[in-house]
Amino acid sequence: IIEKEIQLQQIITFKYKTQKGKKATQTTTLPLGLLFGRFGYLVCLGMSEKPIIYRLDLLQDVKETDKVGVRPLDFNFKKWCAESYGIYHGDKMINVEIEFSPKVSERASKIKFHQSQKMKFWKDKTLRLSLRCKGWKELIHEILHPDYLGEVKIIQPQELKDEFKSYLKKCESVVS
Repeated sequence: IIEKEIQLQQIITFKYKTQKGKKATQTTTLPLGLLFGRFGYLVCLGMSEKPIIYRLDLLQDVKETDKVGVRPLDFNFKKWCAESYGIYHGDKMINVEIEFSPKVSERASKIKFHQSQKMKFWKDKTLRLSLRCKGWKELIHEILHPDYLGEVKIIQPQELKDEFKSYLKKCESVVS
């Protein structure tokens, strides 16, 4: 239903229950596209004409309608997706610089972290990764990959460093 209605630009209805929600809420919206990461996600047009992301596994009772939706003329799904690191779009756009030690730089250089990335090797084989994106949460998860533990450093921005520290502080509750 979802794929067909995206192609036809038709309105759909569904019930959506967040992970923490006690009951599902009814939603009527225009589906714009699908994203895939750790989960599958449905991107829909929100009331403020800004996209809203729904996890596919949390959708219930999806139904098609006979109503045609209208996409904003200036909305480009591909461009919108390219702005983010992963699926998070609520963060502000940041310029990121990360360094990988010589020990893991060759491995890291083979990964496409983001469409905007630029890589530079220093003489000592350290790799500097620069990118411009939104989506600090998934970027933090990537930096925490076991292959890079102790071998990666956030150079900038300070906001990402602060978010990373805050994330680690929250992680402490797992073992306390």
